[in-house]
Amino acid sequence: MGKLSVEVVGRAPGLAAWLSSVAPARARGTMTVAIVSDARVRALNRTFRKTDRATDVLSFPAEEPRYLGDVVISSGLAARQARAAGHSLASCSPAVPVRSTLARAIRRPSPNPVFKPCDST
Repeated sequence: MGKLSVEVVGRAPGLAAWLSSVAPARARGTMTVAIVSDARVRALNRTFRKTDRATDVLSFPAEEPRYLGDVVISSGLAARQARAAGHSLASCSPAVPVRSTLARAIRRPSPNPVFKPCDST
């Protein structure tokens, strides 16, 4: 199997290439990163975590061997966090929590995880 393949759904120029370049050396397989609105992340959070609020990143590990899972990033919250830190969104990329999620997916600590929230810290 080749290296990591990242499909990005939503507007995030360069995110797939950057993530592939900084992925852990053992990263093999495919993952999807979706950049969505705060409202969509809130709906997903409500459905899967029973928490009725937006969050920065949600991760959904896969059960298939070569598919690492899906990561959902709240575009509005990511932009607000970057502004609050005094950075542009491009320089304070939401890819950091995505990379952490990828590292956890490679370790696969649980045989059948349905959902795991991802912290951005």
